[in-house]
Amino acid sequence: MHLTAGSNQAHTAHAQAYNSNTLNEIQVGSRTVTVKYPGISAGTFGTFNTRNQNVTSSDGSLSYSRFGAYFGADKTDAEIANGSRSTQTNKVFSMGQVTTNMPTTGTAVYNGLSLGSSTGNTYDRGTSRFNVNFGAKTISGAVTNAAYSIDLRGTISGASFSGAHNGVNMSGNFYGPNAAELGGVYNGTSNGRSVVGSFGAKR
Repeated sequence: MHLTAGSNQAHTAHAQAYNSNTLNEIQVGSRTVTVKYPGISAGTFGTFNTRNQNVTSSDGSLSYSRFGAYFGADKTDAEIANGSRSTQTNKVFSMGQVTTNMPTTGTAVYNGLSLGSSTGNTYDRGTSRFNVNFGAKTISGAVTNAAYSIDLRGTISGASFSGAHNGVNMSGNFYGPNAAELGGVYNGTSNGRSVVGSFGAKR
């Protein structure tokens, strides 16, 4: 994703994770960013650009969660117009309706999509696949795109999961009734390069 910054913006490109319990918007500094848009076809992403922001958001095939990436200002357009200095911010996010009735036995396979970057401001679209053992409280899987494939592993605590594997950290949640979906973010170093991204998948 690319953004042309205005003259009142400082340039930084540190990727950060953002977590929320809504499906509609995230908060970036003082800027409220809409991440839910109508008309995105299943199996695709929507990308929405304005002068001061660029949002890539997952499709409507996930009923209880959403994930994506934001690249843009951390101030409102009005604040920037009035001379406020805005930091150009890069965030990956996962959000949704966190599961309240987690399974405690059995296994499940989740398939979905992912966004991943090794440059900090361009994202490759790809796939995700995870194997979950609710009894053992483990999760393992991979995110794959044109630039790389990364294995992710973690442990489950309540409706959340987190872990580190081969230099890459991940964290996320299960969403919807009976853990119908999962989503999360990852960052770290793989094969000598920095990586960051987000993912979402369903049973």
